[in-house]
Amino acid sequence: MWIINYEYKSFGLSGTPLETERKVFNSEVDFKKALGELLINANNLSIRRLRYHYETEEVIIGKI
Repeated sequence: MWIINYEYKSFGLSGTPLETERKVFNSEVDFKKALGELLINANNLSIRRLRYHYETEEVIIGKI
């Protein structure tokens, strides 16, 4: 699972709080396409922080 988290301002005003968006992708191709679009449009979306990572599913092998 590929995950992109980013914070942006929905309005350009200085006092506007940041909003958070999280997108989850199952394929690397879709992830790269979305990441590229975000990087190209970063200024238009007023993105402040952009984080991305690959995450595997949690597997429980036992309980204590």
